[in-house]
Amino acid sequence: MDNKITVDNFKPLKLKKLYSGRNGTCYLTEDNEVFKHIETPNEESLKSLTKLNSNSFVFPKKLVYNKNGKLVGYIMDYVNGTTIKNMSGSTRMDYYRNGISQIENDIAILTNYKLHIIDAGVNNIMIDSESNLKIVDTDFYETKSALKNLYQANLTSVNYGLMYPIHDISIQDFENDQLNKYLRWTLDGKMKVSELLYELGGEIYLRGMYPENTISEYKNQLKLIRKKL
Repeated sequence: MDNKITVDNFKPLKLKKLYSGRNGTCYLTEDNEVFKHIETPNEESLKSLTKLNSNSFVFPKKLVYNKNGKLVGYIMDYVNGTTIKNMSGSTRMDYYRNGISQIENDIAILTNYKLHIIDAGVNNIMIDSESNLKIVDTDFYETKSALKNLYQANLTSVNYGLMYPIHDISIQDFENDQLNKYLRWTLDGKMKVSELLYELGGEIYLRGMYPENTISEYKNQLKLIRKKL
């Protein structure tokens, strides 16, 4: 198959160690891609994931086998950027909203393929050098899921992470009861983050905010519409 490569020498695939996680270690390759080395990969699942394409989700694209024919990991695209947990507060809100809308569109498409998105948190959602949002570490997503309310479950997996840069989830009390309800719906996957931002924007824009304003400015305005504790 075209998405399978066999490697005798792993040195070109391990030019630089990027990070280690619970599911393996990632390295920058000589071809400016990422090789993820996994101790016990799920071959059937990875094969299914290599068939998926997405603007926002970075899926495995080539499976890597050693000279003995054992699957040891995969190749994926390299995202040159940072996690949204560490993203700059100077990022424009309109860029961020556009990225969120793209992710939500991709979630709807991927749900049709019965894909269950798992653990797309703040350390797995990245913003690249061109302000595009990308979700990495997708190799443990479940394929051919029979889960009921899969779309809602997928939104739940992603929404918390998407809300992190503009919202302190530990404080949920707004003066506006309707906003509190929308916030609960978003955390439960019953409402999209883009829809919540629209509702919040109705409050914030009354205070003179415009699309080119930054995330830091947006967060400062959110503080003003919270209930004073």
